[in-house]
Amino acid sequence: LYGTYKAATIGSCNTPKPSLLDFRGRAKWDSWNELGEISKEEAKQRYIDILEQANFGWSKDRMDNEETKAIPQDR
Repeated sequence: LYGTYKAATIGSCNTPKPSLLDFRGRAKWDSWNELGEISKEEAKQRYIDILEQANFGWSKDRMDNEETKAIPQDR
């Protein structure tokens, strides 16, 4: 999820590989770097697909309920 977020917002991995002792940084970097030259648009779609599959109780198909009607619309 982290890698797809970074690819969707920044693009391809453009930072140096962290030290082997930086476990968290290395895991994040690996996640981002393994996507290679993915486009921002494809990364955005993958990010959305991952969240939809996680089933947090929301989906784009449920955008017509009472809670979402209260959200101001762009003008």
